[in-house]
Amino acid sequence: MYDKNMNDSIKKKVYQLFILGFAGAEMWNNKNFQYALQNNLGGVIFFTENIISENIFKALSSLNPEKAGFYQSNYLCLKDELDELESDLHRQLDTLSCRSFVIYHPALTYFADEFDLIQYSIEEEGKEPSAATLKKLIEAARLANVKVVFVQIEFDRKYAEQIAQEIGARIVLINPLDQNWVTQMKRIAKALNSNGATN
Repeated sequence: MYDKNMNDSIKKKVYQLFILGFAGAEMWNNKNFQYALQNNLGGVIFFTENIISENIFKALSSLNPEKAGFYQSNYLCLKDELDELESDLHRQLDTLSCRSFVIYHPALTYFADEFDLIQYSIEEEGKEPSAATLKKLIEAARLANVKVVFVQIEFDRKYAEQIAQEIGARIVLINPLDQNWVTQMKRIAKALNSNGATN
């Protein structure tokens, strides 16, 4: 299961590896990013996406200066789309009274952090859950009034269907690796919001 109080040093190391690999050292050293991490403020997903897209825009412009205007135009469109998505997701998710969900593989950890949600993972350290773990998960999900069980399209649905049946939740198929990341984020938010669980 995802522990919302995961050791901060482990969380920061994961973020650091991600950022250094995809966004560059300048992002890791950015004061706003560090402040957000140190104070668990969330916002890391969209902050990261904006820095990565800006770095790509700058790199492409330096490699192909005659197309810099084209790259800038696309970068600004993407930035607007990300800003709009962030606002839209906050509008949908900030007022949820049911703030928990179950997922087969814990692929939405940063999403859960960003929107102050609780993610219960079926998979246990990359393995199928034991009977005892499954029983605890069902009890926790029932107590949290979970109404959505997400399953990535590449995983078996057997355990997800069992849990959903036990707690009266519905299964929602998702594809977090889809190249259309924006559509997937909207789909996930809509599934969480369609429970009628808003204040």
